[in-house]
Amino acid sequence: LAFAAFALVKDWNAARDIWPWFAGALGLMILVGLFASYVERLTALHLRFWWYPVLLLAGVIWGGIHLYRNEVNMGGFWRQQDKETLVVYLERPVGTDVILASETMKNFEREIDPIPAGVTMKTTSWDNRAFMRIEFEDEMLRTEYPELFRNRLIMLAEEMGGMFIWINGFGDPYMKGGRGGGMSNSLIRITGYNSKELDGICEGTMDRLSHNRRVRNVRLTGGDRFDRSDTDETLILIDRQALANRHLTVMEVVGYLRRLLGIEFPWHMLVEGEDQRLQLSFANADNIQYDQIVNKTMTTRGGQRVRLSDLVELVQRPVITSINRRDQQYSMQINWEYIGTDKMRQRYISDILDGIELPYGYTVEDVSGEQLSEEEEEELNSMLWLTAVFIFMTLAALFESVTLPLLVLLSLPMALSGVMAIFWQTGSQFDSSARIGLVLLFGIVVNNAILLVNRFRLQVREMLDDDHRWSHLVPDIPRLGGVNLWRLPAAERRELLRRAICEGTRIQLRSILLTSGTTIAGLLPLLIRLTDAEGKDIWENLALSSIGGLASSTILIVSCMPVLYWVFTHLGWWIAIGWARLRGRMPVHQPVGPPSPLDPDGAPV
Repeated sequence: LAFAAFALVKDWNAARDIWPWFAGALGLMILVGLFASYVERLTALHLRFWWYPVLLLAGVIWGGIHLYRNEVNMGGFWRQQDKETLVVYLERPVGTDVILASETMKNFEREIDPIPAGVTMKTTSWDNRAFMRIEFEDEMLRTEYPELFRNRLIMLAEEMGGMFIWINGFGDPYMKGGRGGGMSNSLIRITGYNSKELDGICEGTMDRLSHNRRVRNVRLTGGDRFDRSDTDETLILIDRQALANRHLTVMEVVGYLRRLLGIEFPWHMLVEGEDQRLQLSFANADNIQYDQIVNKTMTTRGGQRVRLSDLVELVQRPVITSINRRDQQYSMQINWEYIGTDKMRQRYISDILDGIELPYGYTVEDVSGEQLSEEEEEELNSMLWLTAVFIFMTLAALFESVTLPLLVLLSLPMALSGVMAIFWQTGSQFDSSARIGLVLLFGIVVNNAILLVNRFRLQVREMLDDDHRWSHLVPDIPRLGGVNLWRLPAAERRELLRRAICEGTRIQLRSILLTSGTTIAGLLPLLIRLTDAEGKDIWENLALSSIGGLASSTILIVSCMPVLYWVFTHLGWWIAIGWARLRGRMPVHQPVGPPSPLDPDGAPV
């Protein structure tokens, strides 16, 4: 019915896209119904063989810790969801005429001609750079054009050289060329008090990076996180031996290069009685590109023509554009492109950070992309710990106990294991929005555990009220804990606790499933994407963490919390009986009054 209603409200194409969600929900409802039918028998089986649910829970928690440390992608603060676009950015060498950059971009424009209806393209050229943005309307997103255009642009980029090209959209970013900085996917920041020592540390780190075949375009910058880091300087290295072989001097070659570039020093001269400011340059000095210099020839004093490429070499190297200080410390950044999966990239960055030997007072941190800084990480972790502490304080006040809140708080690692599993399976980044979702998750998960534990205590009270033989051995309070049964004979208290747990689980199962199920159903629309829009907003990871934690905690609370209550209660019995024996105050196990009549199943009538 829900699927038919959705198809009528939207359209059949959208309904067909989300049909797997409805089918999965239907299958889940069937499984839940089967579980609810046999929950009392399953709980009794778990109590009989209590060790295997405990081992299963320990394995699940350990698996969650392993996924968090080694497999889950860590992210930082959220980004707004990008519009569905295909982007091309190219950058030619510094000094390139804007016309050449524009003509280069026209080659990319021709690759997508003719442009179909529903697709818009905009290009911009400035300095030595050019930018293209292609946007698709909703109906065009379901066609072959986005992937077709992307493949054509990448194939053209593979045929070009001598420039930086970046293509993004509908897949992993494509990079080619020697530009670093903002387009690089790896960035670390090193801070220290001595700029020379800091420079030495950076040089050693860059040397390590250069030995990895997956690392490209290692750059050293001094700017802040979002400063430009693609500024280069072009050096002319003169081969003095080649000059000596051709009887040339450095001044002759430098003077020729100055006139070739139109930067010769001007001088003053009297011409026809007037003081004139003169400067010599070649006719095409205003249009020449830096990379064309080495192809020119010069004539020596002896009339011999020599190619400049035999005399000089052009070398391009990055330049630190600013000197930054953070908390009275110098700061430098190293960025590079890592070719590989995001997990491989993060693992490699961790290895690089671990291998940097820092003097006292120096720091290094990963600031690539949307990675959390150490301060942000500490603040978010402190928020989660405070949430758990406040929950414990509230439970201790309400239960008037310390052990029961600890038992209830075991539901938190049950939920966290599911959170790590769902982020690992989906490949999503565990960013700040996901951590904020944990705060919402903790409150709901703890409520389910409270409902179940409280039901166990109510069942114990009701069963003792029905069977008055042992009422004189327990406190006269509305809710009896399982530990309060320690004065009863061993067989009686074990049977009473077993029945209370099994019946309490069956009775409370519906409310737990309703609480978790309705919450998951309410969060699912945040995950259903009716378009193939690129990127994620803050709500998607928040919903993902809440859904994963609720799903795992619901299963584990219903399956393992009764066993944990059983184990904790037996441990409490052992402590209470041992303390009573030490004090010499063991109770007399003498029932009062006749036993209550029993039904065919052995329960009091």
